[in-house]
Amino acid sequence: TPSIVGETGLVVGCRDPQALAAAWTQLAALSRADRKALGELARQRIRDNYPLRKITETYETLYCNLAQLEGNNALQER
Repeated sequence: TPSIVGETGLVVGCRDPQALAAAWTQLAALSRADRKALGELARQRIRDNYPLRKITETYETLYCNLAQLEGNNALQER
């Protein structure tokens, strides 16, 4: 999604081959140095905004909440 990619890449709509081809063409037109710089910016963006600990905690919270909901649903069915 654009919120994940930010200014470090391109996002195209699903099932839009023309937009995908245009994005690839745009990226291919960049110099090797510019492509490398864009990749490094993208890597740093992910490291800064999506550290493994944060993502792990988010999934753990999600799974715990879902398990609790499932447990409550099972109790209500009795």
